[in-house]
Amino acid sequence: MTDRQQKELKAFLEFRNKTLGKKYNLKGYQIFSNAVAEAIVKAEPISVHCFKDIKGFPQDGERMKKYAEDILKYFGESKAF
Repeated sequence: MTDRQQKELKAFLEFRNKTLGKKYNLKGYQIFSNAVAEAIVKAEPISVHCFKDIKGFPQDGERMKKYAEDILKYFGESKAF
């Protein structure tokens, strides 16, 4: 991972833990693993189609249905990285 991706991963894990965790009343690791978070950061998703190659995010799966919109919004608003 690049330095920029490392910084983005740290911020994204915080988003997962605090924002998604609070919204869904779950611990971060219950939402998706750190490895999946890293894969998402590397993919830099801009649409739901970007998740197709990320293990743990099947197109018709629960994670896709629950979290994809929030994740896309996060990356759309994340300007710092």
